[in-house]
Amino acid sequence: MEGGASRRSHLETGARRGNVQAIEALQGPEFPHQLALLWERFLLLDAQRSYGEHGPERIGFEAIDAANRLLSWGLAPEDVDALLDMDLAMLAPEGK
Repeated sequence: MEGGASRRSHLETGARRGNVQAIEALQGPEFPHQLALLWERFLLLDAQRSYGEHGPERIGFEAIDAANRLLSWGLAPEDVDALLDMDLAMLAPEGK
């Protein structure tokens, strides 16, 4: 983006100035309530994330398995896939 600022930063500036298109662009889709529990679990895993020399490390199967066993989550394979996808999205550079 222009001047090194993120797209979101530009949209937030536009929204503060009353730009309707920027305001609408910042309004994301409604959060699917069916995913609330999985999202809470992801946030717990994210809070326990390790950081290396180059920043945050991915959440691995080991961390998910440990949390699943210790906290009796009862995750199904598709839940694990979803958690891994959330992790990839969280670590992806903004706008990709």
